[in-house]
Amino acid sequence: MKKLSIILLLCLFSGPAVGQNLDSADILKPLSDSWLTYSGDYTSKRYSALKQIDQLNVKNLTLAWTTRVTAGLGQGGGGGFGRFGGPSFPTIVGGEGTQDAGPGTNIRASILQVDGVLYFSTPDNAWAADARDGTVLWHYVWKTKGGTHIGNRGLAMWKNWLYMETPDDYLICLDAKTGKAVWDVNTVDKTQPYTITGAPRVVKGHVLIGNGGAEYGVRGYFSAYDAETGKQAWRFYTVPGDPSKPFESPALEKAAKTWTGQWWKMGGGGTVWDSLAYDPELDLLYVGTGNGSRPVTRAVE
Repeated sequence: MKKLSIILLLCLFSGPAVGQNLDSADILKPLSDSWLTYSGDYTSKRYSALKQIDQLNVKNLTLAWTTRVTAGLGQGGGGGFGRFGGPSFPTIVGGEGTQDAGPGTNIRASILQVDGVLYFSTPDNAWAADARDGTVLWHYVWKTKGGTHIGNRGLAMWKNWLYMETPDDYLICLDAKTGKAVWDVNTVDKTQPYTITGAPRVVKGHVLIGNGGAEYGVRGYFSAYDAETGKQAWRFYTVPGDPSKPFESPALEKAAKTWTGQWWKMGGGGTVWDSLAYDPELDLLYVGTGNGSRPVTRAVE
């Protein structure tokens, strides 16, 4: 049974390790042998319809392979069947910063599995690995300008592109086959201490992200970017801003009437650090907001 369980695992990834041309229609399909987005699909149920592993044989699953990856620069290659020092894989470097997050990070990301390739991330780092044996295919490193490196929840994919967010508040598009950057865009006002730790979502050709940092005293919002160009399509603020300036929506103007004090000087809070869910039938995006804010200072570039 132990041998059988390993075979079951490997059969799930028996196809060639190549990238898939994903679109929103693929994410609408019931989960089977792929994990195409954060939480698996738009339902966010995180439940696969695969039947090779069930309540009767799950206890017989055993380790098939391990691969160790190291964040930051300096990792030269390896991976696959738990052995190190194997064939080299390309390390692609991006970013305009001077800092390297280094190896002191851990994987908190939801792993994507598309056509036999695993895609996963840590702050400022992304990898592609062969799901059949763990061989690393490429490693992308973003040289950061700073930010909060507490964690990164994962990547998003659309067509042959991967999308990652960085602690210094950039959204990056990578070629899923090579790991090379297609474009990157700053998503915040750099004079404010925003952070990003969440995973992007892709809906109808737009990359949806939220920005964190309420604990540092910022105003919450979430945004949509064109998946092909990185151009910002729209931005929705979750809390009112400075009442001396025009409100972005009637809802915010109405909400401001119920608030007291000079909240705009303390940021306002309500950041969207990760909770996003999309209902394709109703064409509605559901967004959860985070904690309130307090006035603190933090160095940003």
